[in-house]
Amino acid sequence: MREGGRGTDPMLSPDRQSHERAREFLALILPEPGPYAAFIVESGSNRKRIVFASTTEELWEIIKAADIAGHTAYHACAGYKEARYDPRGTPPGQRRYGRTKHNARGAKALWLDVDAGPGKPYADWQAAARAVAEFCRVTGLPRPLVVLSGLGIHVYWPLVQTLDVQSWERHARGLKALCAKHGLHADPTRTADITSVLRAPGTHHRKGGIRLVQCGAFEGPYALEQFAVLLSVASEAYPKDSRTLHEFGPLPPYLVDRPFPGLAETLRRSLATTYKPSFANLIAERCEQIRALRDAKGNLPEPLWYACLGVLAFAEDGERLAHEWSSGDPRYTAEETQARLDRARRLSGATTCRRFHELNPKFCERCKFWRPQ
Repeated sequence: MREGGRGTDPMLSPDRQSHERAREFLALILPEPGPYAAFIVESGSNRKRIVFASTTEELWEIIKAADIAGHTAYHACAGYKEARYDPRGTPPGQRRYGRTKHNARGAKALWLDVDAGPGKPYADWQAAARAVAEFCRVTGLPRPLVVLSGLGIHVYWPLVQTLDVQSWERHARGLKALCAKHGLHADPTRTADITSVLRAPGTHHRKGGIRLVQCGAFEGPYALEQFAVLLSVASEAYPKDSRTLHEFGPLPPYLVDRPFPGLAETLRRSLATTYKPSFANLIAERCEQIRALRDAKGNLPEPLWYACLGVLAFAEDGERLAHEWSSGDPRYTAEETQARLDRARRLSGATTCRRFHELNPKFCERCKFWRPQ
């Protein structure tokens, strides 16, 4: 797609954005006051860093400078409590500052990340925008602001008021459930993650060519009352008995948000049998796929890396060793690794032997535990 081109969908008419428009965009979707966070991925080294800003104007200047330098720059979608960082080397699970949920103060928008292009749910951004427009029509949600992020789109509903983390998450979980209910293919992790980062209009998407990130017409801000449907659908998706296992106690945090009924009964049956805890090194000794991650220090194709994290996420020491075993790959970042572990726990579950066989059959076929389906 040529930069500055126009589509036919009335929801999204992208133009080359001025710096002033980018500042207006950030002021519309971010809460006041700051601090705010920019997420910078440096070209060449792929080093990733967070830079705090006290105002949206300062945030845009940081993002603009990084983009001009050829780096990839994102804005964090929330406002933060403190512009400070954890000491270098702090384990991910113990971090309290930087771009963490613990440090998030709140958000003033709801958002979706809708992928498009080869191998994605929608052929192109126009198809994605049409799907979002239909989703809004059938659900009664107001017209969103749409950003053409490169191949796909980002969708925002700016709000009149800033929501604290707990209130934002209740609405975001409802939005995620509503997407699932109506078949809108948006990234569910991004929808309900208050620490999300997305591309800002006026920057460039540099994967597979350079594309300008462009913004459609500004919409909102909207009163929270216009999103009451999100709380009702969240209530339907998470029935009262799915949040507590009665005799087994409350659900662990990574299971609370899984949007399907009967969870309590399923887990009750599963917990009727006691299983020994699993440990990452013991798994690696028995599974060549996991052993390859450990021995290669994370230097694996991404699909295999994702699959291995889907096992380590459920081991007693898996989170720590997932970071340690992945850190030898130059692509490693603590943020992405943690996000993949959390996603496995919250959404996809443990990786199966069948999935490993699809990705790397030779290892599975020489395993004594392999049983062809």
